Amino acid sequence: MRRCAIIALVLLSAIVHCQDLVIVGGRVEVGNGKVLENGVIVVRDGKIAEIGSKLPVPVGMNSLDAKGMTIYPGFINGYSTKSLKLPDAPSAATPPSTLSVAPPTMWQGNRKGIRAQLKTAECLDLKVFMSDAHKAGFTASYLAPGGGLIRGTGALAYWTDEKFDAHPFGMEMSFRNAGGQGYPGTLLGAVALLRQTLYDAQRYGKLSKPEKDADYDGLQPVLRAETSAVFAADSEADIQRALKIGDEFGFPVVIQGSRDAYKRGKMLADKKVPVIVDCAIGDEPSVKTSPDGPPVAVLEERRDQWKERALNVIELQKAGVLFAFSAERDGWSDYLKDVRALIGLGLSKSAALRAMTSAPAEIFGVAREVGTLEKGKVANLVLMNGDFADAKSEVQSVVVLGKVFEYKKEAK
Repeated sequence: MRRCAIIALVLLSAIVHCQDLVIVGGRVEVGNGKVLENGVIVVRDGKIAEIGSKLPVPVGMNSLDAKGMTIYPGFINGYSTKSLKLPDAPSAATPPSTLSVAPPTMWQGNRKGIRAQLKTAECLDLKVFMSDAHKAGFTASYLAPGGGLIRGTGALAYWTDEKFDAHPFGMEMSFRNAGGQGYPGTLLGAVALLRQTLYDAQRYGKLSKPEKDADYDGLQPVLRAETSAVFAADSEADIQRALKIGDEFGFPVVIQGSRDAYKRGKMLADKKVPVIVDCAIGDEPSVKTSPDGPPVAVLEERRDQWKERALNVIELQKAGVLFAFSAERDGWSDYLKDVRALIGLGLSKSAALRAMTSAPAEIFGVAREVGTLEKGKVANLVLMNGDFADAKSEVQSVVVLGKVFEYKKEAK
């Protein structure tokens, strides 16, 4: 019986345990439009110490041969709820009886869907999805709690098993998913509860000795415009609502999801509101009819709607909106495939690479550290055996904070 060799993609433990490293011989896409042929990248203490195409190779350092590879800034996933161990939601308080007395104001104990006290940086559990992240080329992700109206503070985290300080950013908000029954059970109620909570927290912040409230404390940075509200908003109407809330309370807004953002491209550009776009557009719907299927007019309408949304980022690019890509599919195995599909529809390679690297770094306030490959920045890189836009190109290694995680084909 013929024996078949089974080839598996195996994540090896980091081959470089120290953080001093020299990467030699690759084609380096710096991330700002500059390309270095036969590049040399020297890494010390987890940061890029030197980078260039005609640098002497230091003697005695761990070396990574990148000949034949293309090196990019580490990809940054613009939004994910994976790899978090969130605490259980607090038990709902008992509402006061309204059978005999109608209260003149909203019950202060109504906190359904309000978890502003959550801090993603304190809830990280990266091990489970680390391998999947690396295979997609991710070296960092913006992680957020998800679920609820005011969801808590997100954080940019690095995909490494070494210790690091996550970067807190943004108070995640939504107009959906308050959870449970009763108020706020409608969109109108959700908007009212969100606004009332913000007003109460705003008043709380002005008191000299307020009674301690963890949710109101958690909202102070965004109410002082020290960070942004990251609004989960797909529809045109929700995007407009998010912008109005930002104007009402005076804080900057980032739109996450952004399915219909192209419909308000000029407004987003004029207000300098960045967006985080899920790059998964799905397959183009077929217009082929069948005896028991919908009429051709319905099929064509579905295709046209798909095409409009598939061209979302292209319209955002034309409007001058800063956008980053996100991926939330299980395993992220289709991330590069989805990006390539957008390039196939007309998105430029440079805009796609920016949306994967420097744009999210700029949005999350870490452009001085990551997003491009420059001296003094964190050594987060992805090595591929070809151009990222080429369907045959695959991730070979990632470097996170100077530590190498390498993938090799091994026979079992």
